[in-house]
Amino acid sequence: MPKAAKKSVLSFKYSVNVEVRLPEFEPLDSLEWLDYDRLQKGRHKVEIGFVVGGCCRRLVKALIRDGMVTGLEVERCKQSRPASSGIATILKEARRLMAQKYGKWKPIPVSRLAQISGIDIFVDGHCIVICAEPYFCIACCFDGVRFYCIDLDEIIR
Repeated sequence: MPKAAKKSVLSFKYSVNVEVRLPEFEPLDSLEWLDYDRLQKGRHKVEIGFVVGGCCRRLVKALIRDGMVTGLEVERCKQSRPASSGIATILKEARRLMAQKYGKWKPIPVSRLAQISGIDIFVDGHCIVICAEPYFCIACCFDGVRFYCIDLDEIIR
């Protein structure tokens, strides 16, 4: 699994040099015990793991419809706050470039749940760590409306 603070998956120049890193994804051991036959019909929301980094571990749930994982939902940390307009602009550009590089989420069979990685969490849950050295590092997730972020400056260094 990718480690958030270690490896950059994208870098670009904005008003500062920006590095995008993936948060670590920690799958639940219980994935192997899911009743995959039951998930073949209907709509389900299943806890599959955690996005790790910052002040909290954020629970990740798979949204399942008729045997296909159609999306992911990442909970927000209580300590997180909406990104400022300047940071949101950088995050939108990072998100655009990441979508260009890795593509958009495509539904996958529920049997592949155990294989979801940090890239998948980015593509659907839009969780990334951005660093504009030497100024700041923050972990952010997009909830469909806005980015919510936690300052990682002291944690990553």
